[in-house]
Amino acid sequence: MSIFRKLEKENFLIIQLLFLICLFPLSYLLGNSIINLFLLIISITYLIFIFRKKIYSDFKDFTFISLILLWITYIINLIFSQDPSLSFNRVLKFFFIIIFISAIKYILRYKNYLFEKIIFKTWSIIFIIVFFDLVFEYFLGHNLTGNTSYMPGRLTSFIGDELVIGYFYIGFALFSFVYFNQEFENKKYNYLPLILLIGVSFLIGERSNFIKFFLTIFIFFFIAYELSIKKKIIGLIVTIIIIISLIYSSVNYKTRFIAQMPNIFEKNGIKKFMLNSTYGSHFNTGINVFKKNYIFGVGIKNYRVESVKEIYTKQNKDFTFQIMGTHPHQIHFEILSETGLFGFLSFTIFILYFIFYSSKSYFKSRNKYQLSAILFILCTLIPFLPSGSFFSTYTSVLFWLNFAIMTAYNKRKI
Repeated sequence: MSIFRKLEKENFLIIQLLFLICLFPLSYLLGNSIINLFLLIISITYLIFIFRKKIYSDFKDFTFISLILLWITYIINLIFSQDPSLSFNRVLKFFFIIIFISAIKYILRYKNYLFEKIIFKTWSIIFIIVFFDLVFEYFLGHNLTGNTSYMPGRLTSFIGDELVIGYFYIGFALFSFVYFNQEFENKKYNYLPLILLIGVSFLIGERSNFIKFFLTIFIFFFIAYELSIKKKIIGLIVTIIIIISLIYSSVNYKTRFIAQMPNIFEKNGIKKFMLNSTYGSHFNTGINVFKKNYIFGVGIKNYRVESVKEIYTKQNKDFTFQIMGTHPHQIHFEILSETGLFGFLSFTIFILYFIFYSSKSYFKSRNKYQLSAILFILCTLIPFLPSGSFFSTYTSVLFWLNFAIMTAYNKRKI
């Protein structure tokens, strides 16, 4: 039976949910306002469906209850925030993120994963369009819609002025690879697309996201495929050679990936990095804000207010402008500085439990979509690598989307 005949028999709200979730990656190409709009409509549609059908079992799900408990820690943080009015919107948004996670899980699990293929097929088509758009931009200097990057050695694709396409790329790349690999499986050359994916990730020019993606692909390749160690090592060596060749093929990439990279292994290298670099100054300020507010932090979204105080800016006078940022540019320092030990330990216990439980589930079912989501979550949480603001729309929604997929395959019905 075709998917269209199956859809004819389904509830209108289910079709609407499916449609919105299938097109969700497009919101990332259109800006934060559209992401929030999709988040809100998906959440409301799901709630209407649940209450109309009186299907309350999802509200008894352990994942849902755990997310509510995590949300309560953010409400407690709101009480202790220096300026609760700054925190309120993001704390409220997390409630809709919880409903969004439940909606993703419900649609994926619906009638024993009836819509799994159509969801990942649509996401893969959107990703492939972005993939070729990035290649087009690299060779011609502008993307298909005429967007150009203002920074040499960086690509922008459809997003435009904000150079953040790398996070979208690593968020959907492996899902796309898994879908096409399962549809057009070629066991002899199934590692070649992974090398291409790494290559384009490098061309984007976002160093931190490239490192995260390289590690993600490396781990995925070694876990998911039963190839000989010899073939895996050859694949790794070929990838490294290609990346080195790309670095030395362009002055811009050579500057970004060699000249601008800190040498933390030289004498006092870490100290120099923390005091004499933009990211180091962000990290250092985040640590100092945490030390001053170590129990509950300064409050979600309050870092931007706290970091401009003279007690922090005078420590790194050469980087005052960079210090006065909206977040510390590192996920762990952000959670520590804004939610303190209370919030950091709550989040850490929460996420480690679900990573562990989902990993056990993967090794039983060997579902590669689940593995892709697990690895995205793990690589997002790598310490010390720079990152976007964890509590911002752009970063948080994609993180929790992968969390939803990671947990949707736990206890999968066969």
